Amino acid sequence: TTVTASATTGAVTLTASAALFTASHVGALFYVQQATVSGIKQWEVAKVITAADVRRNGNRNYSAVNSATTGNVTPTHTEGAVYDGNTGVQWTFLDPGYGWVMITGYTSATQVSATVLSRLPDGAVSTATTKWAFGSWSAARGWPDAVTFYLDRLVFARGQTIWMTVAGDYENMQATDAGRQTTQSAITLPIPSRRGNKILWMETLEAGLVVGSGADEWLVSPSSRNEPLGPLNVAPTPLAAIGSRRIPVLRLFDSIVFAQRSGKKLRELRYVQGEGAVRQDLSAFADHMAGTGFVSMAYTAEPYSVIWTACADGTLAACTYYPEQEVIGWARFPMSGYVECVQSIQSPDGRTDDLWLIVRRTVNGATRRYVEVMMSPLGDIADQKDGYYVDRSEEHTSELQSRSAIS
Repeated sequence: TTVTASATTGAVTLTASAALFTASHVGALFYVQQATVSGIKQWEVAKVITAADVRRNGNRNYSAVNSATTGNVTPTHTEGAVYDGNTGVQWTFLDPGYGWVMITGYTSATQVSATVLSRLPDGAVSTATTKWAFGSWSAARGWPDAVTFYLDRLVFARGQTIWMTVAGDYENMQATDAGRQTTQSAITLPIPSRRGNKILWMETLEAGLVVGSGADEWLVSPSSRNEPLGPLNVAPTPLAAIGSRRIPVLRLFDSIVFAQRSGKKLRELRYVQGEGAVRQDLSAFADHMAGTGFVSMAYTAEPYSVIWTACADGTLAACTYYPEQEVIGWARFPMSGYVECVQSIQSPDGRTDDLWLIVRRTVNGATRRYVEVMMSPLGDIADQKDGYYVDRSEEHTSELQSRSAIS
């Protein structure tokens, strides 16, 4: 199937030789490359050029600004206009032999309207080309469903593929710079899992980027530790075959804590150089705590190191966790309501980590959801009168409103 563009810039029409487009492609990016370079003369030394003549160096196309004889400096620039010698021709960079558009309107399965975002080559306008591609993300193909940062790159994942932006440029996904791939270029990396489960989460450790799916865990890192991460220096390595539930994971100390696929076990995963993955089941002696499965997790470091979990049956459970002392202790916290979600937020004075909860309650026969916060432990020097031993208290409503913008 070939595609032809109606113009190189501005609003254009894309016409396909067979059914290619659907209405869901509106908003999608579309890549178009020139069909061939044979119709454009190669730049050469000592050639008479007339203004507006087009010449190429490799796949990159240039347009002459003035009429003159070419100098001895081959055009290699990728923006602006540069002379090819002291008395030569000034060449304006046109395109790297490809460009891309955003589809803005659907006419038929063979025709759409679009806006050019990066100039299309003349070879995609004058000649139908088979060198085209849809963008990886769109309403038709799907959007990323996991995201994190790694080595100064914004990282996205969907299915079994991860995408990393250009280093230090979190909105730039260009795989090449005017046709040249560099160590800074964006990265597209399939995870070669034989089990075929889609990626659910990503988190960084010192050893690299850990990628978790419903069936296994992988470590993504530079192939050579002596070179910077880049398209030609990145590799996925299998870590474990545990599998996860879609719950945001926790990075604690030098480990990642995640809920296993069934949701009934809490797993700890570390990577030790020279040894590989080190795994531990944090709920090995308390597997009844999860009930029908964990649905949300949060961690508070102050005043105590605790992993809080909301369970599918609405209960709240907590794991006191001090790995350096090999302490793992579970407890239930009875609630009169149904806990749906937990999150920790540092207190305004920075002394504690507050546990916030979404709690579903039945009030006067009606179902209501409340944003609630668990009061910090009293401590050894607090007054006993400050203790409230109830499921839910509104005695501190004004205090809570001053501590949070949530209403």
